[in-house]
Amino acid sequence: MVYIKFASVVAVASVLLAAAADDTITTTSAVIKNPIKTPTVTLPASAMTSVGCFATPTPLENHGSYEFQTPGNCQLVCIELKKNVMALSDGENCWCGDEIPAVEWQTDNSTCTTPCRGDKEHSTCQ
Repeated sequence: MVYIKFASVVAVASVLLAAAADDTITTTSAVIKNPIKTPTVTLPASAMTSVGCFATPTPLENHGSYEFQTPGNCQLVCIELKKNVMALSDGENCWCGDEIPAVEWQTDNSTCTTPCRGDKEHSTCQ
């Protein structure tokens, strides 16, 4: 299951982001698009709003796992990529995109209970 949070993005005129190269890593289980472990710049972030759990992160793109993953870390990765929707899966994977997955893929929130590798006591990254 995938836990989706909508990240509001605050634009800052003084922050210029270079376009990321289209790097793709293919593993036996997933395609990771432009793998980013942790943000490379500091960006302003707004409060996240949870929209629930989903059986699939489609149409979001997987940007890879991170040993110390948290919702805040993933939010900053997505903001850096100029994406306003984020998802966490498997306790460590960060997904970013422009659209929330389809409502027919939504599941009960009780299915999202995997703790984040970076904050096992307070955050879920399912």
